[in-house]
Amino acid sequence: MIRTRLVALLAEKTGIDNLDDMPRWYQWLWHQPDRQWPDYGEFKASLYQRIDPAFEVYFRNRAASARIRLDEIVWGGVKQDGIPPLRYPTMLDADQADYLEDDNIVFGVAIDGDVRAYPKRILAWHEMFIDTFGKGENQQTIAGVYCTLCGAVIIYKTEHAGVNHQLGTSGFLYRSNKLMYDKATSSLWSTVRGEPVLGPLVGQGIALEHLSVVTTTWGEWRRRHPETRVLSLDTGHRRDYGEGVA
Repeated sequence: MIRTRLVALLAEKTGIDNLDDMPRWYQWLWHQPDRQWPDYGEFKASLYQRIDPAFEVYFRNRAASARIRLDEIVWGGVKQDGIPPLRYPTMLDADQADYLEDDNIVFGVAIDGDVRAYPKRILAWHEMFIDTFGKGENQQTIAGVYCTLCGAVIIYKTEHAGVNHQLGTSGFLYRSNKLMYDKATSSLWSTVRGEPVLGPLVGQGIALEHLSVVTTTWGEWRRRHPETRVLSLDTGHRRDYGEGVA
């Protein structure tokens, strides 16, 4: 009875009578003004901490810092790092990667002569990786984020102004794009811009440097970079990493 009344009320106010038609709901929301409800951030903190206590700090007493609409920050259906990022994963020499076929899609990264490939078939299960390139004074940490919707990867240097931001998967989305979080402050970050969008790091001029990545086949990447290394299947997680499975 309550559901029926709610559906009728929503249909009257919005013209949408199907609660499951999420694309139409988002379109309707985008056409509404951004209303700054005083306690909306506190509401989200109290609501989402029931799913994962780690979610509370994202929103508690942070609404004033928001650079994106709070009502467009939506839960992605997993807990914090519920889709586990690969952190400093094991790499193999190219001739050891007998699990890969030449037509398998990989994302190639080359930094100061350090060349690596990240197969799509593995990233599809993890959506994010953290890795370190180079040695000594030239060592740098990068974060790669894979978008399952568009099949692309974006790469950032995680260090800014001498601070290495330890990033992870927040569990939330903004307009279908993953929001990252950093372990030090639990600020939420845009994966599109590499900038904090909610939390104490907003307004500090932080913008991570974007790095190049090549989307190609394993055969072509290996032909161009025979010295390349590539992700091992030994990720520490039990997954079916077969091509096209995820």
